[in-house]
Amino acid sequence: MKNIYFIIIYFCTFSLFAQVDNYAKNKKQLEEINAIYEKELKEKPNSYEPYLNHANRLAKLKSNASNTAVEYYIKAMDLDSTNNREIYKGLGDFCLEKKDLELASMVYNAGLRFTPNDSYFIQKIEEIEEKEKENQLFRDLHSMPVYDEKKITVDMSFEERTNYNVLFKEVKKGKYSYEKLSSTFKVNPEKLSPKEMFYLTIGFTQQDNFKPYNLNDENKLRELTSDGKIDEALDFGTKVISKEPLNIIILNELLYCYRVNKDEINIKFTEQKLTKILEGILYSGNGTCEDPYLTICPKEEYYFGFYLNYKTMKVVNTQKMCGELFTDEMLAKDKNGNENYIYFNYTPIFKTLVKN
Repeated sequence: MKNIYFIIIYFCTFSLFAQVDNYAKNKKQLEEINAIYEKELKEKPNSYEPYLNHANRLAKLKSNASNTAVEYYIKAMDLDSTNNREIYKGLGDFCLEKKDLELASMVYNAGLRFTPNDSYFIQKIEEIEEKEKENQLFRDLHSMPVYDEKKITVDMSFEERTNYNVLFKEVKKGKYSYEKLSSTFKVNPEKLSPKEMFYLTIGFTQQDNFKPYNLNDENKLRELTSDGKIDEALDFGTKVISKEPLNIIILNELLYCYRVNKDEINIKFTEQKLTKILEGILYSGNGTCEDPYLTICPKEEYYFGFYLNYKTMKVVNTQKMCGELFTDEMLAKDKNGNENYIYFNYTPIFKTLVKN
């Protein structure tokens, strides 16, 4: 039981810091709930019941304030000497509502130890196991193309790859123009070299529809795929990618749709596009602070990390200066638990936004 307490307390602490900001909007409702709680607590100061009742009321709130329910479930557990199933039912249901399947399963299993053969707990555990299988399939179908680790030949110096005044001019006309390279990329990405993909990426930052921090389209498409609306997702995603051909997030969602439909032709074509974009990033640097990777959307940094077979990625510093470059500092962990710092250069984003 101590283990479950530790995990729940961690969850509670995180929620309190992350979500407490919505209290003002729901002040009246919270005051009513708190008044009932105080009254019950005076009547039964040594009982678990006021805490359980208060937790259940908080859990029903539609606002972020509901997250404080966890601490009252824990207090009820501490005071309860009968291992009342309602505590475990309430907390398990709350975790399930918050889509924390791992913690919900742990709570239901804890309750099952005290009330063996409880049909409700058994049913919920089975539902979670089925949902976890669905989630794993969802993740598998969203996996990035396999990284073949082939060596990328870089024939530009660091100074040339970071001289944005010159690069911004080169992508307007000539052999590295965005118009020329994007036309090729849309129909035959395999023809483009990593160097050309690097220039294409730089060129994309100079387009009117470049929006590194506006993820409305990405979120809408993700919602469609999560809801299983594959045809609608394909229609919407195809329209977005026609205007934003280097959008890794949109391409990844489209790849998911093609995999669901077993559309082998489009699976291969989309994987080619993603691979070429990522080769352009590999051309841009080596991920160190001395020579960081190029990024044109902070969210896409995670996709690139997963392409390199890192298992987890965490932002450490979003304002790390590497020389004169603005970078994101990420802590990445591989499957063996080894950690590395990776740096992503967002200077082109900064320069473009300042200019506009």
